[in-house]
Amino acid sequence: MEVRGLFLCLLMAGCNSVQKIAVTSNAIRAEAKDLIDHGIAIGDPVVVDKAAKIDSLAAGVHAVLPNVDNKVPEWMSLLQWGFIAIIAVVVVIVLWQTGIGSAIKALLGWIPRKTRDEARLAASVLSEEKPENVREWIAVKRSDPEWNRAFEQAQKDLK
Repeated sequence: MEVRGLFLCLLMAGCNSVQKIAVTSNAIRAEAKDLIDHGIAIGDPVVVDKAAKIDSLAAGVHAVLPNVDNKVPEWMSLLQWGFIAIIAVVVVIVLWQTGIGSAIKALLGWIPRKTRDEARLAASVLSEEKPENVREWIAVKRSDPEWNRAFEQAQKDLK
């Protein structure tokens, strides 16, 4: 699985079509020059003429190369956005699982509704003007299964 991911990353990084055209054109020109030298060495003017034509055509490719746009294939663009989405989801999960997500929520001032309701009830319990008492606050807190288990354990410890 890791090898496939590495291969896809390398594939995405090495897909510059304009560069491939330039490198291939240079290779064709180098081969044409070798062919011209060979034609001169054996005294064959047809080989020299054809190789010179090949060299001139490859040079023409270089002349129009600046006008070529490097277009990213649709499948590669989709693959890149998919990787970006996966990385974003992983970052969110890591932040949430490490507890940094809670710190970010606190910095942004976001308080969950359940926590606000519990705090409002706790403030009501402490207020002399409100009819709520500690039993109502405990009843609300017991809706949290973890808190309820801890509360039951604390009651057993008291007995």
